[in-house]
Amino acid sequence: MVSDQMSINDFPVKDNASSQEKDSAKSKLSSIEEKPEKQEHTASAEPVSDEENVAPPWHFKLLVIGTVGYLIYRFIWLIFLLTGHAWNG
Repeated sequence: MVSDQMSINDFPVKDNASSQEKDSAKSKLSSIEEKPEKQEHTASAEPVSDEENVAPPWHFKLLVIGTVGYLIYRFIWLIFLLTGHAWNG
């Protein structure tokens, strides 16, 4: 079975390193091994959220209502323009 984790014996240490350097390197590796594994985060096209139904902000709703109102106004004026009842002031 092949393990993805390095052990203390796999840690690269120079042959001519002092025993203090070897002990320091081994202590660093053992402190890394003691930490719990964290989940790896991968980039994805969809944002990850805990809540599935997130409401849009109030100013977005206001923008949509204003845009729809304006388009209705312009559509009414288009009808008046096409029927010849538009005000040409």
